Amino acid sequence: MAEATYEQASWFNDLQKVSTSPENVAKIQEITSYIDVLDRLSKIDTPTLVLHAVGDQRVPYKQGRELASLISGAKLVDLNSNNHLLIKSEPAWKQFQAAVRKFLGTGPSVIAEPSPKPTERPPDGLTPHEV
Repeated sequence: MAEATYEQASWFNDLQKVSTSPENVAKIQEITSYIDVLDRLSKIDTPTLVLHAVGDQRVPYKQGRELASLISGAKLVDLNSNNHLLIKSEPAWKQFQAAVRKFLGTGPSVIAEPSPKPTERPPDGLTPHEV
């Protein structure tokens, strides 16, 4: 959470400490580093919403874009954030809420601020539509 306050970061660190043991964290990190589901994404046939922070410093935005592109009909929502985990006080929190409510059909009762366009350049030779 690159833009978290000291208090927010401390709270999250404390939460992690009481949520699991260091041994389990190591096991989870090791196991998840071997998971690769890219070849299965084309088989997903349910409505899919992919939300990704444009400036995510843990998982690059291009990976979120790739994930969405490999799921037929997936909707990608760019969140205006540099944080991997959203903070309630940032504009992306309202974007997130509005996108999820719209996707679920429960209505956009939250007014979201528009997301800036990603600054990352598209892969060579791709048009904006192809991206």
